[in-house]
Amino acid sequence: MSDFVRDILKVAKAVLSSVQVKEVDGEMVVTGSYLEMKDIFPHLKKMGFRYNGGDRSWSKPLSSITDKDRQTINELIETKGADTSKVKAEAESEIRKHKFEIYPVITRQDGFVIQNVPYGELRDKLYRMGGKRASDGYVFFYSEISVETVKNVLSLLEEYEGKEKFQRDEILNYVKQHIDGKSWDGGGIRAELQGNIVCIYTSDKKYRPVVVYNLERAKWVGYWEVPLWENTVANFKLFVKAAEKAEEETQKEIQQTYHGNKIVFSLGEGYDGRIWFKEGDVIANPKRRKVSDPEYIKVIEIKSRYFSQDGMSFGVGAERGHIWRVFARPATDSESAELRKQKEEELSKTSALNKLEAIAESIRKNGTYPHGDNKPEGQTIYLNDKTIAYGGGEWFVVGPRGIWFVQNNGADGDDWSLNNVVTGGAGAIGWVVPYDEALGEEIQRLAEIAHLKVE
Repeated sequence: MSDFVRDILKVAKAVLSSVQVKEVDGEMVVTGSYLEMKDIFPHLKKMGFRYNGGDRSWSKPLSSITDKDRQTINELIETKGADTSKVKAEAESEIRKHKFEIYPVITRQDGFVIQNVPYGELRDKLYRMGGKRASDGYVFFYSEISVETVKNVLSLLEEYEGKEKFQRDEILNYVKQHIDGKSWDGGGIRAELQGNIVCIYTSDKKYRPVVVYNLERAKWVGYWEVPLWENTVANFKLFVKAAEKAEEETQKEIQQTYHGNKIVFSLGEGYDGRIWFKEGDVIANPKRRKVSDPEYIKVIEIKSRYFSQDGMSFGVGAERGHIWRVFARPATDSESAELRKQKEEELSKTSALNKLEAIAESIRKNGTYPHGDNKPEGQTIYLNDKTIAYGGGEWFVVGPRGIWFVQNNGADGDDWSLNNVVTGGAGAIGWVVPYDEALGEEIQRLAEIAHLKVE
């Protein structure tokens, strides 16, 4: 390669990334991208360079290139390269001042690329500002734009990113409140949010229109995947409305079939385990959501369906298992009397235990701690006897010489030196208050309500 060609190539590489100047068979050959060289090509033609359409190059015999030609080529490349380099430097400086999350801006040698540009208004505006569609986004070439254009483009992106973030917050809030974790039509349609995807599980093909007619870019992958940001709040509202309508239509069908106001819901084996009731049973309503919903229901009919595969898509809660479709009606007062009594007793038991815990705490705080090996006498009432064999448990001793609260302290790792009550094991810690008839009777009464063990 001649010194002449080597000098020009050095200049070209310094200022234009795609320019190539080479010597081939005694000719100088100049090639480069159209975008970087379009202003240079006319001058090459005037200087006697020939255009080769096969490889889109310009060539001229070295023997016919004059010193003036050399100077002209250098000036052309330096001038064009200097302009492009200035735009590139200032553009990259402007880009570094911004941080775009929704529409990332990536710089490259010949320009910058805006990614994730959707079809619509923003893309049209970028096109009118000089942007071009590329495989990795929308590209602006430094050789075709000014620094002012760069600033305008970045300002436009800031505006649209702000709008998009506000819209996304609205979408996310609506989906979390009205769709995530919700189900319709007795579990025939269920939805949950996973990252930026709304997963919708449907148990029947009849629900397909509820999804595809209302939500954009819904994709079936064994369940429906719906991209969050490809939809609007309006889309999701339409989906909820359609799902609620499907539930209403099913309820109407049930009313016509059963001649009354019936309740229907589904239970999945993977979520709820095997059903614990049978037809004719009166049970607490497992799907009670509002105070106005019946607290107790009578089961009229149970329909079972087994899925050997893909159970997650149909509400089983596992890859395989049963779904039970339960038809019921509100239980009458007489039918639910026993359950209501059990609930009242349970509430009374809980209340009694809470009161006994408060008495125990009062004795701990206000009672005395007698040193030595004490053997409390009286009636023993076990507040917790499940772990006594392992050195745990708590109990009261109500006797004429005082009322004790004793906390077992015989497990491995306990500090046995604190023990002041003799047991069959390592011992326990006890606090005592003077005998009080009213307190003793209250402990005994509460123990009876809570069904505690007494010796």
